Amino acid sequence: MKALVTDRQQFNNGQNKSPKTPELRALTRSSRSSLGKETRNGNHRGTSWPWTQADKLVLTEYLSSLEERYDAKLHLLGNAFHSPGYHSTLPDGTWAHSTRDSFGYALDLLSDGSAVHVARACDVLRAAIALQDQDQTSPTYGIWSWLYEEPLSKMSPPDWNWADFCGLKLSEIYLLHKKSLPVDVRALILAGLGHAAASIYRRNMGPHYTNISIMGAIVTTLAGEISGDERWLSYGCARFQKCVDHFQLHGGYNEYNSPTYTWVVARDCERALRLIRGREARRLATFLWRAAWQTIAEHFHPPTGQLGGPQSRSYTTFLSPDFVNWLAIRTGLPLQPYSLKGALTHHENSYEDPFFLPCPKDLKGYFRRVPEKPYEIKRRFVKRPRETDSIWGTTWFSGHACLGSVNGDLSWDQRRAVLAYWVGDANKPVCARLRILHDHREFASSYVVNQQLGPKVLSGIYFLLDRGDFHPIWGGPPDNVFQAVDFRVGYEFKGENLQLQSLPDGRFVVSAGTCQAYVTPAPVLFGGVEIAWTARQEENSVHIEAILHQGKRKAFDFKTLFPIRIAAALEIDESTSAPKMAPLKWQEEDGQATASWATGNGPALKVSMPQRPVILRE
Repeated sequence: MKALVTDRQQFNNGQNKSPKTPELRALTRSSRSSLGKETRNGNHRGTSWPWTQADKLVLTEYLSSLEERYDAKLHLLGNAFHSPGYHSTLPDGTWAHSTRDSFGYALDLLSDGSAVHVARACDVLRAAIALQDQDQTSPTYGIWSWLYEEPLSKMSPPDWNWADFCGLKLSEIYLLHKKSLPVDVRALILAGLGHAAASIYRRNMGPHYTNISIMGAIVTTLAGEISGDERWLSYGCARFQKCVDHFQLHGGYNEYNSPTYTWVVARDCERALRLIRGREARRLATFLWRAAWQTIAEHFHPPTGQLGGPQSRSYTTFLSPDFVNWLAIRTGLPLQPYSLKGALTHHENSYEDPFFLPCPKDLKGYFRRVPEKPYEIKRRFVKRPRETDSIWGTTWFSGHACLGSVNGDLSWDQRRAVLAYWVGDANKPVCARLRILHDHREFASSYVVNQQLGPKVLSGIYFLLDRGDFHPIWGGPPDNVFQAVDFRVGYEFKGENLQLQSLPDGRFVVSAGTCQAYVTPAPVLFGGVEIAWTARQEENSVHIEAILHQGKRKAFDFKTLFPIRIAAALEIDESTSAPKMAPLKWQEEDGQATASWATGNGPALKVSMPQRPVILRE
């Protein structure tokens, strides 16, 4: 590979320099004060960051906690593997050795800097890089398997994102610690990074895949700066520009309001601003960093300490401790994570070095401001030729609660199409979300349509052909015939000391602390069979649901399943008296069913849906 490029100005004055739009100028200008002079000028690489004794102690304790997970024979970091339900066929709980975690471990060992840890880091890097597919004729060229125990040939399917994730770690390791590495390890890193960049280039993921498109721009730009290869520099900067253009076109990130991946974008752009030297790439990365922070800030609800819905991709019921701690450090505010027995949770068990960029000053108030009066925001996430087909999010906030919904989107394990939080007993948050389950797992061949007005949202559900089962793409039967022992839809409430009540008018009420949630169900038809809504309570949870099928395994042919009508309404109420009952009504015409809800305040809410499964036209 070529030597590191030293003349950045020549590239930045070339044809890849793009004009600033007014929006880009505004976002870049508003965030500039948050980027210190040292960071803006790019004089920030290497290990000279001012570590305090407290920082070093935290790192030492963290590395000690990983000692029992290190395999001295494989030179990789192990852990109990928990599958998301796709890509891997390894049984949940299997002890396995992660490639990405091992690269992160090597970075942390090098940050410690002791001779013993540097030597171990080199062993880890040699072992982990060797697991990359470096055959340029291979379909999986440039990527790694998730786990040592499950090579690429056994994954279902391989994850091409690993070129991005692992490539970014290799870039960090090389730029921050290359002086500590022997020649052979440096050569391995450069080769591995080059193959990862080539995989990213060949895949050429579009900007609709928000976090991966931005991560790929960072990795290819860094590969170009490290190697001096103008091909990677040009591609990386052009990809950054596409991400910015895409955001401006749609009005937001397509992976909207994700407590996982909007956070990943903010973290990765922070890394980019630490490592990238090219002015044009840094300018674009600043825009994307600021846009991620703005998305997080305007959806944050300080009374509950949660991120209001809707959320395109989330793995947890409440914000993860890692994310909350990350926010607390960058805002300087005493934000506290909340955990609940039985709720979905996720912890990366990762170490973060002392380098960070603070939250933009003008956004910091969002994280401590309690709404004096209720208000609502609407944000467009996906712009389509007909504005009525665009994807929009609505989020309502009050001093005690927040409720968010998307006007229409696929339902799957990571999506939160309807999501509410409110302040429960002892000021602990309560969560409510709409779920569609097949054999007790989120069902991805389903679609949710919503109309929301303030603290009220009406939801309709229909089903899809030629889609996946647990994942929107993978796992669906080729003949559209799903086998099931259980199909159900409904609302799940998570929180402490929940009180459930069934009202004589057919509504259900879930109460805790300062608020009540009223569920108004509509009569359900599933394949022509009438289904009643029921409610059940478990420890720290309440479920209000229509059980479409339960019992022996049964085949459901989605090509012929008809008619289907599923709708319900959710209202968050902060008053001491029950809101007046407003029943849901159905109207049918030309194979469509429309549910309407006359709430008494403003126009009736309406949602329409096909009465049989359809092919989704995006």
